[in-house]
Amino acid sequence: MIFFDTETTGLIKNAALPLNQQPRIIEIACCKIRPNQEPQYFETTFRPQVKLEPIITKITGLTEEDLANSPLFYEELENLADFFRGEASMVAHNVSFDFQMLLFELQREKFEYKFPWPTEHIDTIEMAKPFYRGRFMKLQSLYEDLVGPYEQKHRAMDDVKMLIKVYNALKEKAA
Repeated sequence: MIFFDTETTGLIKNAALPLNQQPRIIEIACCKIRPNQEPQYFETTFRPQVKLEPIITKITGLTEEDLANSPLFYEELENLADFFRGEASMVAHNVSFDFQMLLFELQREKFEYKFPWPTEHIDTIEMAKPFYRGRFMKLQSLYEDLVGPYEQKHRAMDDVKMLIKVYNALKEKAA
């Protein structure tokens, strides 16, 4: 099972728009968890080749200078594919967004059909809805309600670590 999160240059306005009008991933973090094994991690920033809006820097703390020496997406594509290879499930908070962002990047590289996509997509937003009267809950709000206080940094690996604890707490609550 892979838990993952992306930080991006913006939100998806309409997935049908051409790729050159879609946001880009500036950071991805993943944690692979298998029974009776130590967790494995994959984390990198990317040079997006577009100007970062000030709101993105405000949210993530990442600046254009921070990303200037980061690899381009295609330079880490094989490593990312190797990390995902063989996994049946992927978990994200709002999985459709992170999936779509990854798909955009893969489409830019003509790699979307070669990527070893997990077949099961688990969304902690959907997992939480039965316990919150159908409300859309932010990851930090879920964490604080289910786990405890958390100082949000809004970086991909911090969100992945928070995601794992929220997922486990929701599974326990559902049992």
